[in-house]
Amino acid sequence: MTDSGKASKTLDSILRQSLARFAALYNVVPSESLPAIWLETLKDLEPDVLTAALRRVEREFVPTHACPFPVPAHIRQYIAVAHNAIAEMDAEREWEKALTVAQDFGCDYSIASAKKIDDPALDAALRAAGGCRWVATCPDDQLPWAKKIFLDVYAKQKALPEMERLCSRKDYPGLGEAITALAVKKSL
Repeated sequence: MTDSGKASKTLDSILRQSLARFAALYNVVPSESLPAIWLETLKDLEPDVLTAALRRVEREFVPTHACPFPVPAHIRQYIAVAHNAIAEMDAEREWEKALTVAQDFGCDYSIASAKKIDDPALDAALRAAGGCRWVATCPDDQLPWAKKIFLDVYAKQKALPEMERLCSRKDYPGLGEAITALAVKKSL
């Protein structure tokens, strides 16, 4: 059996067990096709991620009249919250890195860029926040605004690959260029 076949069986087993627990917890008789639908919807997840999200749904899901039983979107919602929290922590860490670079090389952006900034998202966000010189020398009352702009642009730059997968190229072919242009425009 291939690795993908084993992973699929593992996910199927995890989902069947959890759906049986959900059925008992919420006193619902699920249809026979439910495990296959859930497996198809959640097959891209790693088993440990799926297990953690299912446990969280089991602990926190509150049935309502309109939604008496969890759906795959509940699983994805918990995973998205975790990803967003990690992304925010990464952005904060990158802000601290940018602030250090700006203070070390404030007037000589090319040296800073060549030596410390190897991430295009970090570079774009730093430029949008006003650049190394501005971040290094701006008044303390302006630094929170520079940080806010930095975090906003950094998050958009990091989300760009996912947004490009979700958007139709014919609907918006220049998404990456538009976000980069926005970063440049904010730095002016």
